[in-house]
Amino acid sequence: MIEILFLIAALAAFRETAVRRGVVGWPFVVIAAVGWFFAGVFSSLIVGPGPSMFFSWGWVGLTYASIFLIGGGGRRMKDTWQCPDCRLYNPPSTIVCPCGYIPAAEGETSERPA
Repeated sequence: MIEILFLIAALAAFRETAVRRGVVGWPFVVIAAVGWFFAGVFSSLIVGPGPSMFFSWGWVGLTYASIFLIGGGGRRMKDTWQCPDCRLYNPPSTIVCPCGYIPAAEGETSERPA
């Protein structure tokens, strides 16, 4: 039961991260939830119920990492930035403010870190 609560919290974080990366969040949420279930079922048949937890949460972790690769191609801002519209401070990984302001249009983003 507690694992399902953790999954719900993780899926809420998926949606928030996807919005901050400028992509739609629901496909990542669906892929993570369905993959978590099937990875848990198939891995429990193969390796047993104990280690199957690592496979299902590994799928969730890979799906979360894909948000950064698909949303913005791994780009990030140079530093923490403040939105001029809503005055919200955003971390460098945010490339679209939750209010909708896109600083990338002004050329403020940096490419992938070296």
